[in-house]
Amino acid sequence: MEPNDLTFLLDLGFIVITAAAFSLLGKLVKMPSIVAYIIAGIFLGPYLRIVELSHSLELISELGIGLLLFLVGIELNFNKIKNLGQAALILGGLQILLTSISGFLLAKFMGFEPMAALFLAATVTFSSTVVVIKLLDQKGATSQLFGRIAISLFLAQDIVIILAMTLLSGLRTNQGIELAELGLGIAIALAGMVALLFISLLASRYILPRPFEWAARSSDTIFIWALCWCFLMVLLAHQFHLSVEIGAFLAGIAIAQLPIHEDLHRRLHPLMTFFIAVFLVTLGVKTDITILSEIWPYLLGLSVFVIIVKPLIVFLILSRLNYSEYTSFQAAI
Repeated sequence: MEPNDLTFLLDLGFIVITAAAFSLLGKLVKMPSIVAYIIAGIFLGPYLRIVELSHSLELISELGIGLLLFLVGIELNFNKIKNLGQAALILGGLQILLTSISGFLLAKFMGFEPMAALFLAATVTFSSTVVVIKLLDQKGATSQLFGRIAISLFLAQDIVIILAMTLLSGLRTNQGIELAELGLGIAIALAGMVALLFISLLASRYILPRPFEWAARSSDTIFIWALCWCFLMVLLAHQFHLSVEIGAFLAGIAIAQLPIHEDLHRRLHPLMTFFIAVFLVTLGVKTDITILSEIWPYLLGLSVFVIIVKPLIVFLILSRLNYSEYTSFQAAI
């Protein structure tokens, strides 16, 4: 075994063992596993310096993000949210607009440059769909009205994120500064996005139903077929010069329209959990804790914004849409 291979295996072993230990400690103090994993990474990296981030670990963490968006896509079943389509569009559009503007103004007030303020505004605007769905599922609230509103809101956010990633893919394909070249790159990326979405929806209607119905007879077969479809869409996305995340997300959307999408979600969730745990621990490994003393005022201000202002925006929008105070409050929280 090559020394680099042994180092990678040792690093991965340390990550898994530490993640398991910190998740257990997190449960004892009722800390979310996401936070526990990041703290585990800080413990391994900046604090003890046992693990250093390698290219192989970065690839695994990126694979975790791809699988995460694959599962998010599987949640986008049109039948579940069709009755909330208008509310989702209004709520999603207004929430993203008002939160991003407020976040941008807050970041500018803190003294950030326009591009940095724009990035921070996007950071505080969007939330994790998988985390929200997991929490709602634990509370048994996914079928309640506020739960379905919350899910539709985050799915609207996901679509905006995917569009933003498509624009960034177009920008990355052109390194020049000519406006025409940038516009062409964005147009090509958007065309690729539309083509890939068309392929995904066409496959979900005419190609995938019968093979997946046959594969559903075996749990192992349907698991492998789902991953096969995911990586096939990732390869197509690469051909269109789009990111891995876009391909995985659109692959999930196709499967979401099949009758077996809920069963597949349950089967794929443990695999995704492993890769996401590795991603979060490596995120902690990369964290530079030496600058916390310098940036804590910014962290405090942005955290207060996310915890107080953002839910207030959602609450006010839902109230104006004539939802009850209880439903508006629960969905906002």
